[in-house]
Amino acid sequence: MVFALRSAAMFILASTTRAWRARFFPAWFAAVSYLIVVVLLFVVTYERTLVLVFPLWVAATSVIILFRPAAGGRGVA
Repeated sequence: MVFALRSAAMFILASTTRAWRARFFPAWFAAVSYLIVVVLLFVVTYERTLVLVFPLWVAATSVIILFRPAAGGRGVA
């Protein structure tokens, strides 16, 4: 379980860094994501509720992508 949480933390770190540098994520979401990374990397516990952090982050990422304005501002023809 500890290895899975650390793997999830590294995935969140890499994904957030790429998306934030590309201006795909808002700054507040990147900050929250980095906080999640710190928690997942440095908290060594067998708390079962901590496993839900990664799926919740994926869901939040999906919502941000879904409601993000289209790039280029092109309208429907």
